[in-house]
Amino acid sequence: MARPWVGAPPDSEEREYPPPPPAGLPYPKNAPGDFYSVDQQCMLCGRPHTVAPDLLTWDLDGQGRQIHCYFKKQPETPAELEQAINALAISCGSLRYCGDNPEVLRRLHACGKGHVID
Repeated sequence: MARPWVGAPPDSEEREYPPPPPAGLPYPKNAPGDFYSVDQQCMLCGRPHTVAPDLLTWDLDGQGRQIHCYFKKQPETPAELEQAINALAISCGSLRYCGDNPEVLRRLHACGKGHVID
């Protein structure tokens, strides 16, 4: 249910509160597909890489420093799909899912990560 923003004028339009995270802004180097990293939201934590080393990688600057994570590959096997779901489960929120696979949706909701679904 939409509620007015705190401090908003009484005649302002109602908006979702809290606002949803931006969607549709994938990092440009993501492999095409349903799993993606949101541009400029990576915190460089490295946690998702520990559970999805086959799918995630780092973009590096000119000096070899990590500047952003992204999906270098989309999951193709059940084991890779498991990696992708586990990566989203421990992500800070910069990894997202925009697909419609019922099992992926169920699992993301079950682990409390429904907010990373577009």
